[in-house]
Amino acid sequence: MPLNSEQLDCVKEWIEERSPVLSCSGCGGRDWSIQNELAFALLINAEDGQINHRKGYPMVAVTCKNCGYTAFFNAIQMGIMPQAKKQ
Repeated sequence: MPLNSEQLDCVKEWIEERSPVLSCSGCGGRDWSIQNELAFALLINAEDGQINHRKGYPMVAVTCKNCGYTAFFNAIQMGIMPQAKKQ
C-alpha cells in the first residue's frame, strides 16, 4: 500500500520526535529514506511454529541512504494504520 503525503509527513514527525538521533546499525550513518510503501511482518503460530500468512503487522521501512540497512517501525503504533478489529 503506497503511503500518501500526509502519512509520510506523520512518519517523519513520529521518527523525529521519538528517535531524533537515529543512527544506522550498519554504518553509523544518519541519512535515512522513508520507503513509500508499507511492509508487512508476518506472525508465527505458537502451536506449530508455522508462518501465519493471514496475520501480522504493517510496518514502515526506513532505509539508510549510505549502506541500505533497513529499520522497521510499527505503522499502527505510528498512527498511520488502524488497529485490526478482533474477530
